[in-house]
Amino acid sequence: MPLNKLQKLESLVKSVDGRSLMDDSKLVMWLNEHSAVDEIIFKIEELLEMCCLEKETLEDNGIRLIYNQKPIQLANSNGEIDLDKLLAAINELMHPDFEIRFWKGSYGMKDLAFIPLAKELWDALEEHLSTSLVNEEFRKVEFGTKLFYLDAVSTQKYLDEYLKFKSLF
Repeated sequence: MPLNKLQKLESLVKSVDGRSLMDDSKLVMWLNEHSAVDEIIFKIEELLEMCCLEKETLEDNGIRLIYNQKPIQLANSNGEIDLDKLLAAINELMHPDFEIRFWKGSYGMKDLAFIPLAKELWDALEEHLSTSLVNEEFRKVEFGTKLFYLDAVSTQKYLDEYLKFKSLF
């Protein structure tokens, strides 16, 4: 299965419009600002084909996520967990085993596309295609990354940059 995933991601990077490739529910998770924490954890575990994340609800309404006995806490803001911070926390927690990246082609869509993979598969894709090509197609999700709560001007700017990159193919 990993080779199949790498081939699909390579095809995506080299295609002008990869939306049809992003319909693969065994590769991609589509999230929106209303996605629940438990739903996101379930999707990540389903795509990675393993149960690896634990979630505990804290008394102050925050949550603690645990991976390989390593915890990370997130505070609740007005009863909601910030999804940008949640995905960055999960990425940090699962590093160096796994990594979630955002597909830039989903900028401006109602739902955003994310791909959780073993870190070694991301590394193999970068080695095969080049880090710069992979980074043009997929954005690393880190603390400070804003994806769900972008204003229209920023969304359009990022989408224009992505479309300029895709015009090279």
